[in-house]
Formats: sequence, C-alpha cells, structure tokens
Amino acid sequence: MAAITAALIGAAATAGTAAYAANQQSQAAKSAGPVIRPGPQDPLSEAMRGYYARTTLANATKTYPSFKGYLESGGDEAKAKFDLDMPALKPSEMAAFGFTGPRGEVIPGADYNDAASGAQKELSPEQIMYLAKERRRKAVTRGMPVGPWSQGVITTDNRLRKTQDKLDYLHGIDNVTPRIQRRTDRLEDREARLQGRQQRQLNPPGSNK
Repeated sequence: MAAITAALIGAAATAGTAAYAANQQSQAAKSAGPVIRPGPQDPLSEAMRGYYARTTLANATKTYPSFKGYLESGGDEAKAKFDLDMPALKPSEMAAFGFTGPRGEVIPGADYNDAASGAQKELSPEQIMYLAKERRRKAVTRGMPVGPWSQGVITTDNRLRKTQDKLDYLHGIDNVTPRIQRRTDRLEDREARLQGRQQRQLNPPGSNK
C-alpha cells in the first residue's frame, strides 16, 4: 500500500511539474508578443532604391557645380551642368521600371506624341495582345479572376500557336500517309478558324485596321 501511495504521489508530482513548465512557457510566449516580419518590397520601390544607391556611389567623388562658379565664368553653361555617371540598369530593374515587360519581353509601346496629338486613336494588334496579357498578369498577381476578354484573347493565341507547331511538324514529314494528310487537313481548318477569331479579337468593330 505504501508503495502504491508513493507511486501515486510521484506521478502527481511529475504531472504538476510538467503543467507548471507548460504554463511558464505559455506565459513567456505571451509576454514576448507577436513576431512581426517585414513583407516583401514591391519591385518598383526595390529597383528605385538599388539604382539610386548605385548612382550615388558612382558619383561620390564628384564636385557639384556652384552658382558662384557659374557667375565667375560669365554665364558659361558648362559650369552649371553636372554630368552624372549613370550605372547600367539590372535586367530586373528594366522590368520594374517598365522599359521591358515583366518577363523581359519587348513592349509594343504607343508613342507619346502620337497619342497626345490624337494621331493614334486605337491600339495595334500587337499592343492589344500585350494589353490582354498585362491585364491577365495583374489579375493573377492580385488573386482576382481574369476578365473574359483578356482570357479569350490569350486562349485563342495559345491554341493557334499549338496548332501551328503541330502543322510545322506534319509539313516536315517526307512520307505523307493518308492518315497524316487527314490530320493535316483538320489542323489547317482549325488554324483558319482560330486565325479568323484572332483577327476579330485584335481588330475590334469600329477599328480602322
């Protein structure tokens, strides 16, 4: 009986010690407060900070022109200029600043003067395609559904490219069997339909193209 009592007392003491330790850990965690981690910086801000820092260091040993020196020179414009050494842009910065697309692709940009003067009143097919892809990327990044127009333009383009890739392969076959010819004919019909659909999507009603 004494042995059983001692065992019960020991078990109770062990359980009490464990409960006390768990309580202490819980209190310590509460007193420490939540762990706050900074979120990722947006690409544009990160690019601007990095490029500004490199520009500053590249011109650290230069002397800025002074107004006094400009007056003493008799108004020499060269005395009022400060020729900065501009560091090269990183590929990621090119994309962040919008000089290229987010994946490094060429942007079919609209000329500012043409847009301001009204010379260009509508987008070219290349610009419309880029617009659809850009809207889709933004929607995916924000966790939003892709608009039906953007998704339709991109879906048609993807299907057309895949069809043309298959046709390129079949056209390169020397020994054309009747089965291959039938498949080629079907793919050519599909290509024509997709090209017509893409033509309507990239040249909307009312355009001059």
